[in-house]
Formats: sequence, structure tokens, C-alpha cells
Amino acid sequence: MKTRQLISIVLFILAAALLLWWFSAGHHPWTTTEQLVTKTDPLFGTSTQVWVKQFTPGLEVIGPVSAVAILVGLWLLRRPKSKTAQ
Repeated sequence: MKTRQLISIVLFILAAALLLWWFSAGHHPWTTTEQLVTKTDPLFGTSTQVWVKQFTPGLEVIGPVSAVAILVGLWLLRRPKSKTAQ
């Protein structure tokens, strides 16, 4: 396997992994750094909502990175033009 093919396969896997991470994290269009979590007091049974720091990837970051990885992978797979004898 050629080096160019290996690099393009790695880029395709990277793009797929990023998109799967985005989808499994809730497929949010925007990146968030905090999430609202409901906590219940076991003694009294009251519940309160608390903001917890948690990074959730957004499509505005993962989308362009995945697109660039796919485009570079496709560019590496193209065949170079052969020189013709004149």
C-alpha cells in the first residue's frame, strides 16, 4: 500500500470518528461547555438544577474539520497526470 493511500485512509477514519463522536454526544449544532443537570437530595427528596462543566462538541467545529480531512483524503487518492512524450 502506498503512503498516499495510507494517509488518505487515516484521514477518512479520522473524519468518520469525529462525526461519530459528534453524533453520540447529542449531535448539537453548537459547541457547549456546560450542561444543566438535575440533582436530587437523597434525604429530603428535593431536586435542584446545577450547571456542570462538560464539553459537548458542536457541528460548527467538527463539520469543517471533517470536511477538510475528507477533501485532503480525496485529493491524495487522485492519480497524477502522466507526462506525454512530445
